[in-house]
Amino acid sequence: MVDTLNESGVRQRLQNESMQPKARVMLETASFPEDVGLILKARREARGMSISALARDAFRVREVIYRLEAGQESSVSSLMCVTRALGLRIRFEKAGMPTIEELAERFARDDDD
Repeated sequence: MVDTLNESGVRQRLQNESMQPKARVMLETASFPEDVGLILKARREARGMSISALARDAFRVREVIYRLEAGQESSVSSLMCVTRALGLRIRFEKAGMPTIEELAERFARDDDD
């Protein structure tokens, strides 16, 4: 069974991590820009940070945070600064084609907009 990303699932996993920081390891997979946005937003909210506070800590303007959380275009350096401010790092791994479940989840999010 494939664990697909959705906003409530990501948020719940991050809240669990913040409640038990040494017992949990955050491991999320992002196959689409929107996935990155969901992870960043959930992490920010789990840490109780406002968009303004994250922008300040990442040395970026709030618009950058809005764009990243929406899965929109932004620079790699902005993404790196935001992930660092959230206590995250990016890791690359070899990936195959997205699964049917991942594609269905991605297109279901498009239908919600």
